[in-house]
Amino acid sequence: MATLIEKKIGEHRGVSRVYIEGLRLAREGFQPGMTYQRIIKAEEGKIVLRLIDSGDYVVSKKNIRDTELPVLDIRTEELTKIAGNSGRVRILIANKCIVILRHFNDEKIADRMLRMLNEVEQGKLSVASLFHGGGVASGGIHCGLKIAGISSKLAMAVEIEDAYIESSLRNNPDLWDENSVVINAGVEGVRYHQSGIPRVSLLESGIPCTGAASAGKAKLGLTFAEDHPTAGAAFFYTLQAIDFMNPCLIVIENVKNYAKTASASIIRSVLGNLGYSMQEILLKGEDFGALENRERWIMLATTIGLEEFIKLDDIYKFRSAPPAKIQEILESDVDNSRWKEYTYLREKEARDIAAGKGFRMQILNEESTSCPTLTRGYSRVRSTDPILSKNDGSDLLRLFTPAEHARLKTIPESVLDGLSETIAHQIAGQSVVYNWFVAIGRLIGDGLQSYQSTQSKQSAA
Repeated sequence: MATLIEKKIGEHRGVSRVYIEGLRLAREGFQPGMTYQRIIKAEEGKIVLRLIDSGDYVVSKKNIRDTELPVLDIRTEELTKIAGNSGRVRILIANKCIVILRHFNDEKIADRMLRMLNEVEQGKLSVASLFHGGGVASGGIHCGLKIAGISSKLAMAVEIEDAYIESSLRNNPDLWDENSVVINAGVEGVRYHQSGIPRVSLLESGIPCTGAASAGKAKLGLTFAEDHPTAGAAFFYTLQAIDFMNPCLIVIENVKNYAKTASASIIRSVLGNLGYSMQEILLKGEDFGALENRERWIMLATTIGLEEFIKLDDIYKFRSAPPAKIQEILESDVDNSRWKEYTYLREKEARDIAAGKGFRMQILNEESTSCPTLTRGYSRVRSTDPILSKNDGSDLLRLFTPAEHARLKTIPESVLDGLSETIAHQIAGQSVVYNWFVAIGRLIGDGLQSYQSTQSKQSAA
């Protein structure tokens, strides 16, 4: 038999204390009047109580309704050291022995903080990327960390689309090294204990937004974001990865509606229980040099203790102004064959207006000072997607090129090199404003450098 108890340590007359009573003790052999020895193994983070004849300590008793029950009242300052910041311990009772252990969350916190400090000292941070896409967000974080003086490499990336992961491997060579684990599969198919997945210091996850985005919910008639057949459970697999990989920092991004979903509430609750402090913010593209009117919800989860060094609101010190006009991001040598009348789009708009529908074309020109969001399906030429008019008084229109799409989101054009137009627009369209993640990387890098410096000074003192 065995009994496992989780307890918050208390205090009695200024001394740390753990109090246990009842059948939980009796069923494992601890009876009133029996004696035991106490062995403190501070370096291992545990206290061992073992029943022996003529031990230094006695199992006390308590009478409840004419029943005599055993009591253990353990008082020692070593409990404070074992319990750590959480103040919790785990107590295993079996085979006439009790072991008081540091809580597993405290073990995980200590492990990830030590890993992070070692990697910052070595100048190379390990990163994991879920729903990697073409590596835009990962590339931005890598760039920002580098500006802050910290190199980084992908320890692992998960992406289900062949073309996207191939593109990232080819076009983001700085992200990868010979030890990077590539998982070309859905996150639900990853078996972390069987796949040689490493622990990391930073995890980035662009959880699919199709269940939370207004258009996606309306199209499928979803009541809840979690009802989406493929994206609904994505948060669960993200939490599963976090629990195993035990990162020190976590960056999650999604559409702004995601912040109000049950998924986001569960993420907050689970990460809080795992010892993280959460910060959240809504970022706009125009604040970080993008002409595209994209907004995104960002959650930054830092291991408790780091939040004082990495404040998400400080991201605004890395603001940059976007180009003044659309003209400034246009390619100069676009093939004339791209210009078309798109009569069917204008006819559809007329039908929608006549039917009282709200669908309208979004026609821009060179003088436009911003651009609505270009999405993953942009290459399909849909009636409400942003489209550019020719600056000659004609009715000719064209889609933005992949290079222009990248510029609208501040994405380096090299990220889309060698791709078909369809795949290029998919990668850019489902991605993020690159400069957001450069700023996040810089913010994290500066904070980690400051934390590492503070720890070094304290150790020296």
